[in-house]
Amino acid sequence: MNIDPTSPTAPARLTRAEPARDAGVAASSGAPRLPRSCLDRGTRSPTTDAELTAMRAAAWHRHGVAALAVADIADPWLRQAVISEATRRWGPRNGGQQHGR
Repeated sequence: MNIDPTSPTAPARLTRAEPARDAGVAASSGAPRLPRSCLDRGTRSPTTDAELTAMRAAAWHRHGVAALAVADIADPWLRQAVISEATRRWGPRNGGQQHGR
């Protein structure tokens, strides 16, 4: 008995398997796909000021970490002290506004 494996009426065990597609490569362009996560639905909006303030408060209460925007520090001596300490620990900033009023 001679059965054509490409025939639509051929038994399932005799049909040709389609070539396996790599899950990390887009089929249409061949370019890598973006990483996927159940947490990223592509609908994440930018963080609002209120959310940023809430995250700063949580960091302070939970971890003892104070996240201060240099522009929000009104006292010039204190502002410079914060800039100096951050520069000492992590190096100079790359870009951004200079806040040395």
